[in-house]
Amino acid sequence: MIVNDGNQIRPAHYLTDPGEYWAILRRRQWNFLVPFSVVLLAAVMIAWLLPPTFRAQATILIQRQAIPQNLVATTVTGYAQEQIELIRQRIVTHTNLMEIAEKFDMYPGEQDQAGIVREMRKGIEVSMVEVQATDPDRAGTRVATIAFNVAFNANSAELAKRVTDELTERFLDVHVQARTEAATKVFDFLDAEADNIKVEIADLEKQLAGFKQEEIRQLPELMSMNLSLYERTEREIEATETRIRELLQRIDVTRAELSLTEPYDDVVTQEGERMLTASERLGVLSAQYLQATARYSSRHPDVVRLTREISILAEQTGDSARADELMKQLISLQEQLRQARQKYSPGHPEVTALESAVAAVQRGMQTSLISQEAHIEPTALPPDNPRYVALQTQLTNTQTNLAAEEEKLAGLQLKLQQYEDRLFQTPIVERDYKSLSRGYDDALRRFSDLNRKQLEAQLAVTLEASQGAEQWTLANRAFEPFFPESPNRVGIVLLGVLFALAVALAFVTVAEFLDKTINSARKLTNIVGTPPLAVIPRIAASERSSWPSP
Repeated sequence: MIVNDGNQIRPAHYLTDPGEYWAILRRRQWNFLVPFSVVLLAAVMIAWLLPPTFRAQATILIQRQAIPQNLVATTVTGYAQEQIELIRQRIVTHTNLMEIAEKFDMYPGEQDQAGIVREMRKGIEVSMVEVQATDPDRAGTRVATIAFNVAFNANSAELAKRVTDELTERFLDVHVQARTEAATKVFDFLDAEADNIKVEIADLEKQLAGFKQEEIRQLPELMSMNLSLYERTEREIEATETRIRELLQRIDVTRAELSLTEPYDDVVTQEGERMLTASERLGVLSAQYLQATARYSSRHPDVVRLTREISILAEQTGDSARADELMKQLISLQEQLRQARQKYSPGHPEVTALESAVAAVQRGMQTSLISQEAHIEPTALPPDNPRYVALQTQLTNTQTNLAAEEEKLAGLQLKLQQYEDRLFQTPIVERDYKSLSRGYDDALRRFSDLNRKQLEAQLAVTLEASQGAEQWTLANRAFEPFFPESPNRVGIVLLGVLFALAVALAFVTVAEFLDKTINSARKLTNIVGTPPLAVIPRIAASERSSWPSP
């Protein structure tokens, strides 16, 4: 199909070429220019009227500890990012930010402190400067923070610089203060723990001293000595028992010799006869008394005389009560026997029983009275026989030695029991002693460790005070910016141009869509469904008609 476009004929599909769009723009030029101009003007006004925001930035370098860690270790630990964030939180507190705002008169006349603090927090920026570093402890690399930037955004270049300088100074001061406080806190904590352990050690020492004083003889270190003393005491007991047996034998021998020795020397009468001693006289009278009682009654003069003499001699020999009792018993039994013989025959059981009783009493009397002459003498006269006196002295000395040895034996047996008790109690005491000793040794070990750590903490405090540990130094000071950080006026204008162009094209498109006028072959084709045979172009009429007048 052919379309006539004024000077030349073109095919119908040419209506969709860029020239047609240009024709639309020429036809809808006011629909394009008005919105484009309005939007562009608005963008230019926005770019011009927006308040400028100046950004000043300083860089703080993180310097590692100058002294090797194996020589003096710092007590402040943690990653650099963590320390930076903690210090940032300490700086952006309400109090600190209000101090900065009042110092530089940043918001004159503003009463809303919360809003001021909020705006200042928005203006503060902290960013890390990180590098890839090789980790000597582990294979591979890791991200290391070597510095960080502190920036502040303000509506004035001078204010941005001054606030950034203030923030930078506070970062450095708070960092030193925080590290010193951290090191001091560690030292104070270790010092308090050392004081507590000192009290614990003093208490344990007191317990050990009291335990040793109470169990001084049963301590484990004295076990060998107690065992030696126990064995020596056993030997002493054996020797003492041997001496006691010897002394007992000596006493028996001395007593035997003493019984065979007269305590008095012989006394000779004028006729040359030896006078009997009291004990000998008592024995003779006892024999005569037994013979007399067998022949006479108890009231017979001879029996009465012998009874009186025996009583006197018995009193001299020290056994008068026993002699009187036996004589009274013998007289009573003899009287009963005499009466029984008058009543019964000689073989009567009662007579036989009384005869046996009389015989028994006579034997007892003879044994009791006559035995006194072996060791009991009249108290009125001391022995004068030298041999007897010597034996008696020897017996006394031997008995004294025996008593001393027996007393010594009792003491040794008591000591042996004590040593045995000590040896028996030593394991129990050793268990308790070791328990106390372990606690004491553990306390000493912990105290020694704390002293070492306390010394290291003191060195760390000195290291922080002398700034020999990790330091933050100002690498780049903040400068007053020449150009505002925002807004980007050129960018805003360019965006405005693009937006204005888009809005203008949109207006043109809408106007073209809503206009029902047929002003192109394409539109006619869309309506009738058939392209036109020819297109007559617009004929511009001149101001003055070229046709001749009639």
